[in-house]
Amino acid sequence: MKKFLPCLLVTIIFLLSICSAYAATSYENVFFTLAGYGIIDGNAPTDECVSRGEFANIAVNLFGMREVADSATPKTVFWDVPDDYIYARDISLLTQIGVLNGMSENLFSPYEDVTYEQAVKVLVLATGYAGVAKQHGGWPEGYVAVAESNRMLEGVSLINPFSRKDLYRLIYNTLDVRVLDEIFTNAPEEKFIKTDDTLRDILSSDCTIYRHQGVITANSYIYTTYPYRDLGDDEVVIENSSVGKTIIYKIGKTNAYDLVGCWVEFYAKETDKGYELLSVKLANGNDIVKVNADDSYKKIGNTISYAKENNKTKKLNLEGGIRVVYNGSRVMSPDDSIFDIKDGWISFVNNDSDSDYDLAMIWEYENAIASSFDGKRFVFVNGALYNSQTSFFHDDEDGTVRMIVTDKNGKTVESFDGERTVSIFADKNKKRYRIIASDEQIEGIFDSISDEAVWINGVEYKTAESLRKDMLLGKNYLLYVNHEGKLAFSKFKNVTNYGYILGFGAGDVLAGNVRAKIILPSTVDNGQVVNEEDTTDTSRVPYLILQNSGAEVFSFAESVKCEGKKYSGEALLTLLGKPEMKVISYELNENGEIKEIAPLEKHGGDLTRRYQYDVYDKVFGGTKVDLSSGFAINSATKAVCVPADDNNNVLSQASDDDLGVKVNITVANNDVGYRVEGYDYDKETKKVRFLVAFASMDASQITNLDIFSTRASMVTDVRNVLNEKTGDVQQYISVLSGSVEKSLTPIQISSENKTILDLKKGDLICYKLNNNDLLENVRIIQSIPDVIGNSEYEYISGNIKKTFGRVGMVEYDEIDTYNKALVTTIDIYIGDDENPREYKIPQKNTPPVYIYDTANRAILSASLKEIRPDNDRVFIFERSGDGFVRALVLIR
Repeated sequence: MKKFLPCLLVTIIFLLSICSAYAATSYENVFFTLAGYGIIDGNAPTDECVSRGEFANIAVNLFGMREVADSATPKTVFWDVPDDYIYARDISLLTQIGVLNGMSENLFSPYEDVTYEQAVKVLVLATGYAGVAKQHGGWPEGYVAVAESNRMLEGVSLINPFSRKDLYRLIYNTLDVRVLDEIFTNAPEEKFIKTDDTLRDILSSDCTIYRHQGVITANSYIYTTYPYRDLGDDEVVIENSSVGKTIIYKIGKTNAYDLVGCWVEFYAKETDKGYELLSVKLANGNDIVKVNADDSYKKIGNTISYAKENNKTKKLNLEGGIRVVYNGSRVMSPDDSIFDIKDGWISFVNNDSDSDYDLAMIWEYENAIASSFDGKRFVFVNGALYNSQTSFFHDDEDGTVRMIVTDKNGKTVESFDGERTVSIFADKNKKRYRIIASDEQIEGIFDSISDEAVWINGVEYKTAESLRKDMLLGKNYLLYVNHEGKLAFSKFKNVTNYGYILGFGAGDVLAGNVRAKIILPSTVDNGQVVNEEDTTDTSRVPYLILQNSGAEVFSFAESVKCEGKKYSGEALLTLLGKPEMKVISYELNENGEIKEIAPLEKHGGDLTRRYQYDVYDKVFGGTKVDLSSGFAINSATKAVCVPADDNNNVLSQASDDDLGVKVNITVANNDVGYRVEGYDYDKETKKVRFLVAFASMDASQITNLDIFSTRASMVTDVRNVLNEKTGDVQQYISVLSGSVEKSLTPIQISSENKTILDLKKGDLICYKLNNNDLLENVRIIQSIPDVIGNSEYEYISGNIKKTFGRVGMVEYDEIDTYNKALVTTIDIYIGDDENPREYKIPQKNTPPVYIYDTANRAILSASLKEIRPDNDRVFIFERSGDGFVRALVLIR
């Protein structure tokens, strides 16, 4: 039969073949089928919509243009599709041939969800019905009408946002549409001739695709029948019941490697190079039950009884002569003792739909601590050996031996230096080794113990068989956690305390009675500031909050060890007078006295001010790659804040109130000057265990507000209300938040919160609410009535910038190529008509815009579109240095 499609589709229809029915097909089978033919990514999430970029990728696969797209140069006319965007080639190809259009001349919007109208049009094009759709009204009604008449919309909800499930169902249905083969245009009206072929009926020319079933019997590490010595890591063996043969398949992008022992359905293609799996799923009738070593279970005859967490007993019937695989290798004639495992789990598999389980996959491991691994040899730590061996060597020249080393997430581990817990799965013949390495450790006080768990710092942890149970309650331990999250080993550890000596002195010097006031550290708190008032604002400002846990006066023991020597009395006092001794670690004796003290080595140099802090990675100085000039911190890092003057000189006579101040370090920190130093540097993790921040601060800063932590608002009303219960007069304010007026109730007004008393209508402010939504803090940015009548000006303080001037040119819908965003460009003149200040205001996440009506003292919400060129006077508040505008007030 002659094969002729519309010219667009002659070379691009992807050829598929498989039968199905619309209504009876489950989503699982839809997903399985589309993944099987490479139309969709089998690893894609199923619970979200599909972006326009990903849909372009799907469309290329459907049209059979994958090789063409992958070899094309990723050039588009769209500024929001950079050349390195993952789907740039797909978008470039499809827009060039007219299958996809942009959202505008210069925007494709690759991250927006594809709509059902857009998806229907592309699929109508795929079947050759574009002309019919135009006869029925074109975009979008004509395309939807054609899709409906061809039963493409069976089971599809035409609702936006268009779900992934509905999109996949639409594509699946389209595979059954009879495609148009020829278009006759010489008749009085166009005639469209359907062929007898659907997309399912047309086979690709370079391979045969089929759907079969079978049992996966082996991968490169596991075998349930007999080993395949030359099987690659990208191959599995399947007893293909459909053809009655055992075949080796390439796994492709499927998860077949992990389904050994299971009955599966699969799509595969046969090429001149062999067989490759396209998609795999568990077939109906499979049943897999996992029993952990911690579960209470026992084997009696051919029955396994076990109890899960709800303590309900369940039973499994085992096939007589059940096939047993132990740590990857089949065990011939196993006795019942093989089911008694200490650490690990057993997966019982029923793969033939009867009532008995046919296969037991036993995974049992032993724990050890390896101090190093070079790719072949593990070196173990004394007291945590493997089979009493100090090392273990893998001979990769013996082709019968297999060793796989991964982390707990399955990622291959090539080598490591430094102690790691390793869980070693070895088969009975010592030919197969599966080793899972974990670098997780915890430190804390041993609180309590039971048969299967211990409590560290009040948190319960399950224990591995290797953990010694002779730990002492109340003592501090370093504990090694294995891949299952179980505690595998413990090491007694003296508690190391950190601190900063703020001041010291002596009572009876001859008696060695030295005392010191030490600032005590707390953990680092971190997070992100989110704009809760404007949900369209997707910006996030990361921050760190550093706050001391207090200050305490410690007495020193009569003899204190320091730098390998012992000191007492006046000698110790003299030694502590050295400036480099102020940052210390120390240990206490049973009387709470300092018995040992050590100076901490500073790492990273003298790092000052915010520009040396990459808040996203918690890196001070240096970079993630090269920390030679800096250091990083993590959740285990302790921190103290040391009061300092504006020049970061330490204030030794700080009050206790000062020591309780929080220091908020963000990428937008504007007023607080600080320097930070790292101590107790770990060369392996690149982290410091102790962070010291020298900050200019005092108790009044508790109520100071970071003006960049929230959006600005304007005060629309201030009123005093009598509190009938207390007889006090309470001040309330209203602000314009967006276009909504919001009433704010203050907490009790104190001397630290006195700014609230000074507020008046027309003030541009930043404010802070506490957890009870009470107004806790206000900062006045500018009182707009005070601006009226003034000459134009520009004021910069720290990184706060205020500009008052006349609006010149205004240009909307400009493309800021540097930031890749649409902006409104405004020129502001300040007494000079030749040199305007240019501002680029983003049209997404736009800062608040207000109008202050001087005649009526009215305050209105406005938009960028309301700015009048060559007329308005405007007050702009911004963060200097990066030009990020926080608020605009039009004064009329």
